[in-house]
Formats: sequence, C-alpha cells, structure tokens
Amino acid sequence: MTKKVIPIVMASNDKYVPYLGVAISSMIECFSSEKKYELFILETDMSATHKKRIKKLEIENVKIDFYDVSKWIERFDIPTVNHLTPEATYRLLVDKIFKEYTKIIYIDCDVVVRRDLGELYEIELGSNMLGAVRGRVFPASAKYINDELKLPIDIYFNSGVLLINLKRFREENIGDKGLKMLSEKTYSTQDQDVLNILCKNHVKYIDGRWNVEWEHLTGLSGQPIIDESRKGSLDLVNDPYIVHYTTGIKPWTHPEIELAELFWKIARKTIFYEEILFNNLEKKYLFSMYIFPWRVVNPNARIVLYGYGNVGRILYEQLMRTKYVRVMAVCDKRAESILGLNVPVILPSALVDSSFDYIVIAVEQEQVANNIKRELLDIGIDANVIRWGNPLINYT
Repeated sequence: MTKKVIPIVMASNDKYVPYLGVAISSMIECFSSEKKYELFILETDMSATHKKRIKKLEIENVKIDFYDVSKWIERFDIPTVNHLTPEATYRLLVDKIFKEYTKIIYIDCDVVVRRDLGELYEIELGSNMLGAVRGRVFPASAKYINDELKLPIDIYFNSGVLLINLKRFREENIGDKGLKMLSEKTYSTQDQDVLNILCKNHVKYIDGRWNVEWEHLTGLSGQPIIDESRKGSLDLVNDPYIVHYTTGIKPWTHPEIELAELFWKIARKTIFYEEILFNNLEKKYLFSMYIFPWRVVNPNARIVLYGYGNVGRILYEQLMRTKYVRVMAVCDKRAESILGLNVPVILPSALVDSSFDYIVIAVEQEQVANNIKRELLDIGIDANVIRWGNPLINYT
C-alpha cells in the first residue's frame, strides 16, 4: 500500500541550522509510520557540514532535501528587519519551486512540534489560499495593522505555520507580487504583512493550537488584545500542537521562560545540543566587552568598519550575528594580513572608490578616532559619513 506523502517546507540560513535541527527532530517524534514525509529546506548559504548533519535526521519514512533559492531571490533586494532575516521571505517562492504539489505545509524553524503534521495537512482549504492561525495583536501592532496595512485586526494571521493552496497561489501570482512589494517598501513583519494583504478574505482560520506564539501567551510584550476572534486563546498554552517562539526572544537565550523547557527537552536529544550551548556561551562573551555604537548609524545602513584590532574584531562578529547593519567591507592598514572574513578587506586608499553609507571607526579611544578621521578627510572622504561611538558605553 502506497503511503500518503506529506510535503513540508522550511527555510534556514547556516547559523540557524541547530534550531532547524531541533524543529525537525520534534516533528519526527510525532510523525505517523503510516505516512511518508518529504521535508524541503530552502537556503542559500548552508554549509556542507550542516547539510550532512540535518540529513542524518532522516528515517525510513522521512526524506530531507535542500533547495538553493539564489536564482529566484537574487533579483529582489530584501532587507533584514528587526529579528527577521531574508530567509523568512523564502516561503513566497513555494509556488515556483514545488510545481508537483497542489498543497504544502510551510513552517518556521523556531518551533517545537507536538502533533503529527499529517493531521494539519488533512484540513480542507476549498478555494482559500491559506490555512493559518490568527496572530497575536498588541495595541501598537493593532494600530499599525489598521493604519498602515489597512486591515481589520480580526483577520490578521501569523505566517509561521501555513497550509498553502499552491494552485491558488499560482493563479494569483502571490509569490512574485509579494517579493515585489517587499523590495519596494519595508514592512514591520515583512512577508507576514504582505501575505495578509494579498490573501485578504481568502484564509481559512484553523485551530489556534497549530501555532501557539509563546510571546503572546507568556506576556513578554505586555497584555495582548483578546477580541472575539481570539477568545480563549490564552488557554492554548495548555495543549499546544506547535509552539512558535516568535520575536527575537528565543528559548535558547531565555531558558527561564515558560514553554522554553519544551525546546530544551528536544534539543538535549539531538546532535546539535552542544553546538547550541557553545553558540550562546560565545554570544554572551561576545557582547560582554564592547557594544557596536548603534546610535551613530541607522539599521540596515551600508557601512565600512574601519579598524580590525581588538574592538574591530568584536564589533565585526556582533554585526555578522545581529545583522543590524550591512557590512560592505572592513578597512585596515594591515589589510593583506587579515584573512577569513565574509566581506572584502581593503586599504584606506580604496575607500574613495567604495560604495557605502557610513564609515564606522572601530577603536576605543576618542583621540585615536579623531586622528583616523583626519586621515580620512585628507584622502577626500566626506566628514558627514564618518562615524564613531564609544564602544565601552552600554548602548542597550
């Protein structure tokens, strides 16, 4: 007897792989032996080592494949917004990539699954484009949804768990429309806002237990709005089918918060456990000495980091992790001896031909920074683009 196939799509960058591994491991614990599950991971930069470790999670009825989506995404300039990276927008590509399917499940990586996703897949969508759970709404986000998106809050959904009608997605060209919108304007929650706009009145709202947003239920952002459409939603924490660790606050950085224990219970059983511990111990150390002077530049600005000494090395690693700004290059008089970075390393003389919004001087002492600024002025750099902030000041 042929087993029914359940197609599931996720997206991840290389740094998020350990959490992807935990999410997949939690799914597999709930899968039925009577079904076959095909997991597709959308990515652009995942290392061969991490892919190999994810593939080790395969079992008899679970197959895992990777899709490099570079050729689809490269023509769109999708910025990082808050904790949301461009990978979050890859779900807008599903109608192009998975032409053999009429329906798929899309699920974020920051989740723990506690119910067989085959049950989610069985939900009938009819002519609706999506099956989704109504999203958490706080007063500030309610104002944004009403005023900026021009949507009533009672229809706003969270896009972290979606049942997608691919036939309808293709008919309405949702993917291309959404990516075009994101490349033309910055939205608060990126593709989630865009999907809410494009799929308005074509959404089947499913049982809220399929997407229990932990911040909503643990009260980290104050008191959420509980309207008629969300009545009883606070009770979902008692029996979540999927726990979704929304916002930048995650269980691997805040293990003390309610529902974090569900993540760690799975994580301890995976091959990613030690990597998760190490990454977060390293991160704590990384922010203990210096802090990038975020007040001197706007988020998503294109910067050149000037100086790769003690301060520069730490600020560079912080920016690679947080993606607060886009590091176009590192500039240092010892450029030839600096190897292994993910961005070009240039000499000061090359700055006049470089493209950037700001040069951020990465030194501790203001007098040293002033000397560097004079040198930059002497080679023709505009004073308005040169920035320095005391990295010893606690900007948080």
